[in-house]
Amino acid sequence: NGREVFRHAVQKISGVIEETLVMTGYAADEIDLYIPDQANKRILDGIAKKLNVAPEKIIMTLDRHGNTS
Repeated sequence: NGREVFRHAVQKISGVIEETLVMTGYAADEIDLYIPDQANKRILDGIAKKLNVAPEKIIMTLDRHGNTS
């Protein structure tokens, strides 16, 4: 169920970030860097798109460390 896992991961991680932004009063573009779980590149790209932030703001270490969960 790869598509469902992808959708679920992007929605849940983005949702937690959005809730945190609301609680702290910050806007997504005010955050310099996001450091999410390193599951896979497509999920990280999906999070950036859902949050409407530049992909460069999402730290990606998959190429050096693999999945860190």
